[in-house]
Amino acid sequence: SSRFGHIRVKTDLQSQTNMASARLQITVESACNLYNSDGVLAGKSDPYVIVEVPGQEGMKLQTDVISNELNPVWNFTGEIEGFMDGDVLRFTVMDKDTFPKPDDFLGKAE
Repeated sequence: SSRFGHIRVKTDLQSQTNMASARLQITVESACNLYNSDGVLAGKSDPYVIVEVPGQEGMKLQTDVISNELNPVWNFTGEIEGFMDGDVLRFTVMDKDTFPKPDDFLGKAE
């Protein structure tokens, strides 16, 4: 089975007065055709998204978990302060699992 799905996001960059860094508003709208990592008997994936600037502590957001859904709609909006020209924005889609089982990786985009 294919692991390819799609995630829909919007960004809005607002420069600060010093122009060195900016406030980045990010909206994670939805995803579709996500991989079902839970298997046939366990229901469907419980996806959430981590948005981060790799290597920058504190520049990270996370959506809520949408249970048992391969086409989730989050409509989550958050802001990352201090975003600079050249920074990479990473979106990682994960499947929430019950402790002690670790969450499953579903995909990422940068």
